[in-house]
Amino acid sequence: MLSSFKTFCIRFLWVTPFLLFLAGYQLPRFIYKGSLISTPSVLGQDALSGLKTLSDYNLAGRVIGYKEDPTLTEGLIINQNPSPHSAIRSQQTVFLILSSMPSKEPIPSYIGCTYSTIQADLKKNNIDYTACYLPSNYPSDTVIAEYHEINGSKIALRLYISGTNDSEIVIVPCFKNKLFSEVSDFLTKNTIQCTAIHLDKTDEKHECENCKIVAQKPLAGSYINAKKPPIFQLQLND
Repeated sequence: MLSSFKTFCIRFLWVTPFLLFLAGYQLPRFIYKGSLISTPSVLGQDALSGLKTLSDYNLAGRVIGYKEDPTLTEGLIINQNPSPHSAIRSQQTVFLILSSMPSKEPIPSYIGCTYSTIQADLKKNNIDYTACYLPSNYPSDTVIAEYHEINGSKIALRLYISGTNDSEIVIVPCFKNKLFSEVSDFLTKNTIQCTAIHLDKTDEKHECENCKIVAQKPLAGSYINAKKPPIFQLQLND
């Protein structure tokens, strides 16, 4: 009889750590069991705002994936599980999917190509472009430089072509900190019109001879057609 009891105690003591482990694991969950609440909607919020909203409801948020959508700002919450207003217990996790922009295809480069041979490819790739001819030692009609401008999914391209196209291309110099009288004489000699705008109000008797230029349009370094130049806009300061 005593031997049987001793054997029972030994077996019981052997499983006791496992029973205590299970009790320690389940007891806090039973004690701190959250109450049912309505899942808040975080759709349309950015990830940081959405996680803060969930935290205010004692809920955890976890990003589990991304979905490409070019019409949305990157990083917005576009899906959540559980769905908004469904029942959930506090301390539980809401799984989120964020928006992302589609991966951008590499922009083709046409430097070194003949301009007449790439126009079909430009049209095929739906690329808006302008061509600007520059005097160059490269073979005529060769693309010697290019500038890309991306607006959403649209690509705008400026091509610089060696040769001439009934135009005389010049680079606009920098007039900043120059006296208006000097720049005005220079522009007049080159048959270029200009308008002057003051930063501060001036009286009717004011003369701009000693005013300095603080800004200009076209910008310094721009290419213009000297035979059909734009009107220069000069911003002055006394």
